[in-house]
Amino acid sequence: MSAPPPNPPMPAGGSALPPNPPMPAGGPPLPPNPPMPAGGSALPPNPPMPAGGSALPPPQPAAKPSLNGLFAKLEADKSGFLSLMLVFVVGMVLSYLLWTPFAEPAKLINDALPDKNCVNEVPGTSGMRSCAVGVGVFKMIGPLCLGVLVFVLRGRLTKLVAGIGKKLHPGARPLIAPLLATLLFLLIWAGSHSATGGQSGILPQKAFPAVVGVYTFAVVRYSPSLQRKMIRFFTKRDRIPMIARVAITVAVPTAISLLITNQDRVSDTAQKEQLVLIIGLLLAYLMLSPKGASPVGAPTTTTIAVPPRPVPPS
Repeated sequence: MSAPPPNPPMPAGGSALPPNPPMPAGGPPLPPNPPMPAGGSALPPNPPMPAGGSALPPPQPAAKPSLNGLFAKLEADKSGFLSLMLVFVVGMVLSYLLWTPFAEPAKLINDALPDKNCVNEVPGTSGMRSCAVGVGVFKMIGPLCLGVLVFVLRGRLTKLVAGIGKKLHPGARPLIAPLLATLLFLLIWAGSHSATGGQSGILPQKAFPAVVGVYTFAVVRYSPSLQRKMIRFFTKRDRIPMIARVAITVAVPTAISLLITNQDRVSDTAQKEQLVLIIGLLLAYLMLSPKGASPVGAPTTTTIAVPPRPVPPS
C-alpha cells in the first residue's frame, strides 16, 4: 500500500484560500441609507392618549386635621386618658386667659365691704393667729357668695351642659362638664387669689383650677368601676348619716389646714393650700358621691363638681 501524496506547497506570501475577486473598476457603489422623512423620526411615534383618559391618577390633597377627627379619636379611646389630658391642658389655657376678668366679681364684692387687718396684733401670739384666720375668712366672703350662687344654679347649669352635649360630636360630650366646672371654680379661685396669682405650689396658682376639671372628669368617667371595686366601703359609708358625712368632709381639711399653717410666718402657702384642697376633693368624693353614677357622656346624669372650700391658711 503506497503512502498518500503530500499536500501541495503553500504559495509564498499567499493564502490557502483563494483571494477575493477584485472589484471591477468603475463598479457600482454600495446603496446609500434611505433618507430620513422630513420632520419625522426613525422611531415610531408614541400611540395617542385616549380622549378623556389619564395615564396617572391625579395627586390627592393632604388631609387637613379637623375637630371631628380629634373627637373621633377621643371617642375611640376607651381608657379615657386622651380626654383626661385634653381637659387638663384646655383647663390650664382657659385659667391663664380668663384669670383677670374672672377675678373681678369677687373683688367688687370685697371692695364693698369694710377693710379688716391685723396691724394691731403682735406676731407669733394667739391673738395674731386668730386675727389672721378671721381676716382670711373675711376675704372669702366674695368668693363664697359666688360659690353659693353656683350651688343655687347647679340644676340649670346641668341642663345647660346636657343641652350643649346633644348638639356636639359624641367624643366631645365628656369634655363639657369638666371644662364648665373649671370655669366655675376659676370664678371663685381667681377672686380669692387675685393678689397671689403669681405664686406656685403643686401647680401655679393660675393653673390650679384645671385640677377641678380633671377631678370632675375622673369622677364621672371612672366612678362606676371604682365603686364596684370598693363596694364594701361605700356600703358601710351609706350607713353613716349624711349630716355626719358632711361634717367629716369639712372638718378634716380644716384641721389639716390649721395644723400645717400653725407657724409664726406661714411658708409655702400656695403648696399647702393646694394640698388641703386636693385632700378635700378626695374626701368629698369618698364621703358624698352618690352610688351608681352613670358613665361619662350620659346627658341625664351630667354633674358639675363644686368642691368644698377649706378654711384658708392663716
